[in-house]
Amino acid sequence: MTQDPGLASWLQLTLTPGLGAASLRAMLKQFGLPQAILQRKRSELAPFASAQALAALDSSAVREAVTRSLEWALAPGRAIITLADDDYPRSLLEIADPPALLYAAGLWPVSLMPLVVGLAGPVYGAVATILGLVFIWLSFRFMQERSHQSARRLFLFSLMYLAILWGVLVVDRLWL
Repeated sequence: MTQDPGLASWLQLTLTPGLGAASLRAMLKQFGLPQAILQRKRSELAPFASAQALAALDSSAVREAVTRSLEWALAPGRAIITLADDDYPRSLLEIADPPALLYAAGLWPVSLMPLVVGLAGPVYGAVATILGLVFIWLSFRFMQERSHQSARRLFLFSLMYLAILWGVLVVDRLWL
């Protein structure tokens, strides 16, 4: 990770409630680096964000969140990578939000770790695989459709996913 002298500005923008990735990218495109965005009059930023988000931008809650994040990053082995960082994946710069499919595809192999290390048996492995594939499929559908209905299906499944997975892990561990 390269040292970013404007890290606090990046954090202020990304930690502001209601200021999403698409809005942030539009402002970066229009005004340049975060420091330049924050120096703008809030009326100039109004086309890119809601009034609530702009009010929150300078709030004490956001300032405290920035301070906590900067303190967190000081610990050994921790880093915060911004869009301007050399280590930020170039392919992710081209999309407003990383697709849910990326997270689902990474989650599936991780969910199989209890099976791999011997904490669970084949029943857990089968259920984890089925749940993982359903999660990937729902994420793919959401990526294609970008509809409220597909987002709702993905969200509701994500809530059930861990409960089912943990329940099967307990049953597999204790009774099978």
